[in-house]
Amino acid sequence: MSLAFPGGLDGAYERIVSGDPEAMETAICFLELRPYYFRSGYMFEDILRKCKRAPLSPEQASRLETVREQLAEWRRTKLLK
Repeated sequence: MSLAFPGGLDGAYERIVSGDPEAMETAICFLELRPYYFRSGYMFEDILRKCKRAPLSPEQASRLETVREQLAEWRRTKLLK
């Protein structure tokens, strides 16, 4: 998973929750790009959950809200099919 999340996933969730700037930027970029590979969906949900509890700058909060809105829209359209 070190290729999926720079620095590896070990300790990444703790760094996100603590508000580490580099981990937060990486996490939000991951959520915005939503890469697709084995187990990436689980990783996406875990990172999103951790980001919701992390201290965010106004810019980060705005970017995270955009991700959440896009996810909600994707889920709505998926249910309509």
